[in-house]
Amino acid sequence: GGGGPRPTLIGADSRMRGSYSPPLTSASRAHPERPGARPSIPTGLGWRACALYSPRVSSRLIAVCCALVATSCAATEEVERSRVDYELAERCLEQGADKAPEVCRESCERGIAAGCWALGRSYMLAELPDLKAAVQEFDRACSLGDAASCVQEGVLVERGGDGPPDATRAMRLYRIACDMNHPTGCSNLGLAYQLGEVVPKDELRASQLYQQGCAG
Repeated sequence: GGGGPRPTLIGADSRMRGSYSPPLTSASRAHPERPGARPSIPTGLGWRACALYSPRVSSRLIAVCCALVATSCAATEEVERSRVDYELAERCLEQGADKAPEVCRESCERGIAAGCWALGRSYMLAELPDLKAAVQEFDRACSLGDAASCVQEGVLVERGGDGPPDATRAMRLYRIACDMNHPTGCSNLGLAYQLGEVVPKDELRASQLYQQGCAG
């Protein structure tokens, strides 16, 4: 349909980044506990603290502790990346690639389809269109899973946007979009089967694709 792809918001709290390393004092190296006591490992310490906290803790328990902390840190970093990605995509779509090309470029480079789509659209609709650059950006967005970009790339290559018209490549892009239930992708592919110029004529298949497009 109309409009560009919208990013999916993933809730984030970046306050948990990093790990705490206690000062290497005598107090942090040893515990004045009676022999045989098993000191508890305090929560919130990073993997270095986990490994250094007490020589009395079994190596297996240390390994489990460190694995849990490492997993938590990795998850926190992923949430932070998602937050930054979302904010970049929002700024790109709100301002447009013509006004904020650097924001959209960074968004695209981080693997956000919305940024690539916005760049492709700006190249396509510029006063002096650069259709070859537009096709490249739509192709990146398509490869990132944006069905609308697959359709737009298909339309451009079918009309020779980046070289000689390539209907076969366009059909492949429409099929990708249709597999993601994009209405225009299915209808364009259905039309191809109805006309039978690029693919073998198959009116039954055309009807099925039109129906899928309507359902999408």
